[in-house]
Amino acid sequence: RERPTWNESVRGEQRRDVLPAWLRSREALREQARWVFDHYRHVFAFHAVRTPVYAGTLAVRSPLGAVRLVGRAFRWVGDTDTRPVRAEAIRKADANEYLKLSKHRDGKARLRGTILAAACLCASLLFTALVLAGPTWALLLTLAGIVAGLGFVGAPEDRPVIGPSVVKPQVQKLTSHFVLRALGALGIAEINKAMTKGWGGKAFVAPITRDG
Repeated sequence: RERPTWNESVRGEQRRDVLPAWLRSREALREQARWVFDHYRHVFAFHAVRTPVYAGTLAVRSPLGAVRLVGRAFRWVGDTDTRPVRAEAIRKADANEYLKLSKHRDGKARLRGTILAAACLCASLLFTALVLAGPTWALLLTLAGIVAGLGFVGAPEDRPVIGPSVVKPQVQKLTSHFVLRALGALGIAEINKAMTKGWGGKAFVAPITRDG
């Protein structure tokens, strides 16, 4: 059979919509707008009701957050990430390598220590000026921000402060990759042969989408 012409191949293709369906109809657009409004109204109400709980949780976790922050700062200044490399040089009894690594580490530690000290000094001066001359609301807002920040730092990774307002279904999206893997798992010889040949360009011509 002769190869189809460009005109024949193009006419046989299915055109995808330029605009989604909800943008081509006033009723669909209004329905989409209502859904978006209801969704974010629910999100706002969900978190607004739990604001006192969030505040209390952050306040309780802030001391641990302060300890973690100080520990991270000291580890950053001390360049603890390179400690295993220096330990390896000691294990190999490589004095030259160890001295070179130690000198490099000392230089980084001095620079980082200077940066940290300057940052702490600037923060202390700004906070002192705020206490002495700033408005009360600004001081309270700053303290609340500090406590909230430390609370987030002190939160366990598996127990976030703010939970989701909407539970998403834990179902993996169906893609052509999973369909082809499933077909290959059937163990049918002809399908396996087609897979090894790349399906001859006849696998999926468009992404899998919901129909209707």
